[in-house]
Amino acid sequence: MKWTSIMSLIAVLYFNVNAQAQSPAPPQLACNNPTSAAAPVLTKWPASITVERDIAYGDNPCQRYDVYRPTSPAQQRRPIIVMVHGGAWAFGDKDNDNVVLNKVTRWVPKGFVFVSINYRLGETIRPAQQATDVLDAIDHIRGHAADYDGAPSLVIVMGHSAGGHLALLASSAAHPQWTDNPNRIVAPWLGTISIDTAAYNVPYTMTHLENLPFNAQFYVNAFGKARGYWRRTSPLHQLGRNGPSILAVCSKTRPDEPCDQALRYKDRGPQYDRTIKVMSVPQGHAWLNRELGQDKAYTTKVEAFMRSLDPRVAASLKD
Repeated sequence: MKWTSIMSLIAVLYFNVNAQAQSPAPPQLACNNPTSAAAPVLTKWPASITVERDIAYGDNPCQRYDVYRPTSPAQQRRPIIVMVHGGAWAFGDKDNDNVVLNKVTRWVPKGFVFVSINYRLGETIRPAQQATDVLDAIDHIRGHAADYDGAPSLVIVMGHSAGGHLALLASSAAHPQWTDNPNRIVAPWLGTISIDTAAYNVPYTMTHLENLPFNAQFYVNAFGKARGYWRRTSPLHQLGRNGPSILAVCSKTRPDEPCDQALRYKDRGPQYDRTIKVMSVPQGHAWLNRELGQDKAYTTKVEAFMRSLDPRVAASLKD
């Protein structure tokens, strides 16, 4: 009986090992995120654009960024655009075509350096940690700007959806209160462009989840149930002094009406001597990300804000 049991165990082990060997390999996951396969890189860039991928700004595999820059030698340091992808604080990737294609095609030929960042994802990673990643990435990009012919003083941060929320939180103040490091000082960059986030006022959003019937669970997963954490990660409540100028782009077609939150966020700006502008656009959420960079009135209006930030940025956009 004992020998029979041993042989049966060996047979089970052999079957399991053999089955695993014959099983197809799991798909590559975006940033080790178990819920989303990595988006393929669909774009083949022309020789005039040099791409450097997966530059590390931290130890986690998600703490990486890609740099797109003109191949031609720079006559002077170039403005830098830092892009923060969306994905409900749970998925997404820096090299998704909707994130980079039209933006790189538009601005790199004009002399900009375009940097698209990833940040940590996963069930144990929360928005405050992700916004800290955004700050760490910006610090690293500024510290290595000379490697890409970039100007560390000419940084513009963009973010879409959840990335727009993270960009705003990172832009909150020179002495942010939401980080785990109470002594952290953030040197302001030129400007932040938040593209259609619905999380300006996180406590409001979390107590009106009925306005988000199709994605409410993403907010619950990200922000939890603790009201103190809602305030800690709310751009409206964390807004302070000595931060960048902000453009809040919002969709007029969304049922949850993010433009209302954007306007209330703007109204708080003068209290902290902050310049905040709101641009409402009669287009959908995905369109606002995908089409930015196309030769349309929408892009022209975003560029008007960019021009207002610094004459050197305006000079790059003159064509």
